[in-house]
Amino acid sequence: MKKLLFWIISIVMGLVFACFLGEGGCRLFLNTRCLSGFLHYDERNLLYKYDKELGWFPISGEEHYYTGSRKIFVKNNSVGFRDRDHGPKGKPRIIFLGDSFVWGYDVEQKERFTEKLQKLLPDYEILNFGVSGYGSDQEYLILKKYFYRYKPDIVFLMFEDNDRDDNSTNVRYDGYYKPYFVIQSNKLVLKGIPVPKSQNYYYHEHSGFFKSYLFSAVLKVIFQIASPTIHVPDPTNNIICEMNSFLKANNSTLIIGFIDKDQDMESNCIKSNIPYIALQTSYRYPGDRSHWTPKGHDFACNATYDFLLKNSYIKNRR
Repeated sequence: MKKLLFWIISIVMGLVFACFLGEGGCRLFLNTRCLSGFLHYDERNLLYKYDKELGWFPISGEEHYYTGSRKIFVKNNSVGFRDRDHGPKGKPRIIFLGDSFVWGYDVEQKERFTEKLQKLLPDYEILNFGVSGYGSDQEYLILKKYFYRYKPDIVFLMFEDNDRDDNSTNVRYDGYYKPYFVIQSNKLVLKGIPVPKSQNYYYHEHSGFFKSYLFSAVLKVIFQIASPTIHVPDPTNNIICEMNSFLKANNSTLIIGFIDKDQDMESNCIKSNIPYIALQTSYRYPGDRSHWTPKGHDFACNATYDFLLKNSYIKNRR
């Protein structure tokens, strides 16, 4: 009995020593690199929740201050979008789909182009469906999820140069998992559902465990084995075409807004008879993503208004 107890104590002490040794090694040699993907702070882990169908989605009624290039106040409506609440349809509706540009990164809500456009179009109802970090695939999924609830007459899909990367993988932004589409027999097939919970999700739910560098490093390896990063051939053009077909079948119109120039997508729009508008402007913050400044949103508002008027989508005049 004493011998068994001795061996148990020896094993436990050995494990404890190995953990201390591993922790020290991680802190000495890996430093904070082993925490990359867990300590990543952004608007998604501050204002969003895990969603098994979309990867992440805004928390309804949540409100926070967030600092990117500047400090802004963010408040989500009862559904989760950074927008006012919308009741039963009483006017023609225009929905704007997009990522952080539509969501309004680095600008207050009143400074966004959608709010400015609403003032120019009092006989229309503008809905902002921007979700930071989304690709065209996730934007298509939320369109189908909420289309019959809001019944838009026009849908703007705002397209930028990183959307192709978003649409071609199941992991984005330091460990956020997402659904993705593959093309099989010339048809889009949705994959990656249910979406795995992200590394950031576990960090913000159980941050105490992540004070250990060893725990963080081990969990990172587990994620890479259990839910590896997947890259697929770019399905973007097919997503846009299927979105266009879905809207046409429901008597709605798709319009593409090009935040960045994409010649291949422009050719796809021409071939598929999808109207589009160029929204490239130099009114952008410096940095990696270079989001629109308030003047950039002014430009987008005026360009969108003029496009709608010129092509007879609206009847209002200033």
